[in-house]
Amino acid sequence: MEDLLCNVEIAKENNEYVAVVHSDLNGKRIYRSQSSEDVLEQLMLDLQDEFESM
Repeated sequence: MEDLLCNVEIAKENNEYVAVVHSDLNGKRIYRSQSSEDVLEQLMLDLQDEFESM
């Protein structure tokens, strides 16, 4: 059986990338940057910390 760990939405608004993460553990978080790489790095590091603590 699958358990949903998180939901990730990534969008581009004007000249800014926005990632919205929803998880049961840490709720809703929003990451913003003009660089897609920066948003993905922030997202990856945060999720890595969150799931390592499980």
